[in-house]
Amino acid sequence: MKFEGVVLFIGYFASALVFTAFFMRSRARLRQVAIASNLAFITYGFIGNVIPVLVLHVCLLPLNIWRLWEIEQTHKAILAAINGDLRADWLETIARTVDLHVGEQLFARGDLGDTTYFIVTGTVDLVESGTSLGPGSLIGEIAMFSPKGTRTQGVVASSDARLLAMSQEELLTLYRGHPEFGVYLLRLVTSRLLENNLRLEQLQSGV
Repeated sequence: MKFEGVVLFIGYFASALVFTAFFMRSRARLRQVAIASNLAFITYGFIGNVIPVLVLHVCLLPLNIWRLWEIEQTHKAILAAINGDLRADWLETIARTVDLHVGEQLFARGDLGDTTYFIVTGTVDLVESGTSLGPGSLIGEIAMFSPKGTRTQGVVASSDARLLAMSQEELLTLYRGHPEFGVYLLRLVTSRLLENNLRLEQLQSGV
């Protein structure tokens, strides 16, 4: 094959990789294919002396590598969350900070539940059940799945606390990008419902 033919083949191959990337459902796989296309276009631009293409993909390559690293780190964090180790560091990139003073109410029973909170520091009390939650706990998730979307319990700070707040849209975006997070939420909601049922049974039995 002549040199010109090799250059043309590499160019078509790189273009095919870009086309393939549009069919990737997985964000990680999309970035992997994008990295492969960057490398192919860099080769094409270098040996074909196509400088604009070379410069563009030299710039895009580290960006795609960085995004792939972010996706993998988030994936690892979500797998850890499934095992009960939900951490604040990777949530901070998508959440806003909420500061509460002791005695301050976060929300009341019956309020619209369009936000989920992660406790970073401090403790809060669930008013109706009398349960206390501390750092590492997620609160407000049940309302996101309830038919009316309202709070089932009120929450009051029992100490000064710092929380991370995620809107319903942000939470669903996280879920769509990382379905494993849905497993964590399902386990958490189920656990809370079982705890509430057990508490109700104890009240009915007079324990």
